[in-house]
Amino acid sequence: MSSPTIARVLAGALALVLQHRKRLSQALLPPFALSMLVVALPTGSGFMGALAMFMTLLIHTMYAVATHRIVLLGGDAVPTWGVTSWSNRESRFTLAFVGLFLGVVACVAFLVGLLGQYAVVGALPMVFVFSSWSLIFPAIAVDEPTTLGGAWELADGFRLLMVMTVSIFPILLVVPSLLLLASEIEILHILAPLLEVISTVLTVTALSVAYGELRKVKGGA
Repeated sequence: MSSPTIARVLAGALALVLQHRKRLSQALLPPFALSMLVVALPTGSGFMGALAMFMTLLIHTMYAVATHRIVLLGGDAVPTWGVTSWSNRESRFTLAFVGLFLGVVACVAFLVGLLGQYAVVGALPMVFVFSSWSLIFPAIAVDEPTTLGGAWELADGFRLLMVMTVSIFPILLVVPSLLLLASEIEILHILAPLLEVISTVLTVTALSVAYGELRKVKGGA
């Protein structure tokens, strides 16, 4: 079969989101409602800010696990309303996300301390590393045995594809949400969660497509 490309991954992601739009809309409605609640929370205090961050993390897991499973396994792979109960799968997914996030923060802090203004040059290799490691997320979501080493091996030969899928594509998608949040017109702020969920679904679906394509290329390894 032909090797996956970023154009093929993104086109496949858009096609799958459109194909499963009704099922995704239903399964992602509960976390979307929670995200609207988070937007309404007063986050002035330290406790409320921490609560909002914690809820946002749980919402991200609900979005991602439901989307990965629908895209990779079909609409029947999640309950009618998506992830409505917490299992070991969701816990593993959340811990993996937090672990990688803290790893990125630690590496950036180390590089800034070591290289100062040139830290961005040293950070480029880490972008490739963490983009490749992101393949653990669809694997966890569909209950496939996985390790960081296995994700790294799966991405071998396709590092740039993973950078484009996991790092560049999401940045381009999040810009409209940031612009809405920065707007002085407060009524526009309520549209930010809707754009955020759309960008999240597209990003997660693109990662699912990349995972599925690489599994095929590597013979299901």
